[in-house]
Amino acid sequence: MQQTMVIRTKTPEDKQKVIRAIQDKDSSSILDPEGNPVTLWIGTSLDMMTILDIEGVEDAVSSDALCYCRSGKERYPLSDARGIFCGYVCEDCEEEKRAMFRPEIFTDGNYIADEQIEEDY
Repeated sequence: MQQTMVIRTKTPEDKQKVIRAIQDKDSSSILDPEGNPVTLWIGTSLDMMTILDIEGVEDAVSSDALCYCRSGKERYPLSDARGIFCGYVCEDCEEEKRAMFRPEIFTDGNYIADEQIEEDY
């Protein structure tokens, strides 16, 4: 089964070596080497440990764990002061996502809500 992941290499020179190593191990892999000099997107049937063992790979992360803002960074849940889920964010987009809400919902668990909240049902 193919999975999509983002791989960061140690140097720009390592990026080309890593691409060749992946293609040697999985000829059906789909590589998108565009982007910054040390990052590439890949669709492959190789497992994470195989990728991490390739010389020149700094780290790798499954795209299932990546933020929707396409920063290539891992996402995490953003919740308000009541613990209500507001969305997934990363360090690049958290400020922008928070700006979509009233600021007090993140600091005051007793904020006034005009809409029904799950605990009210």
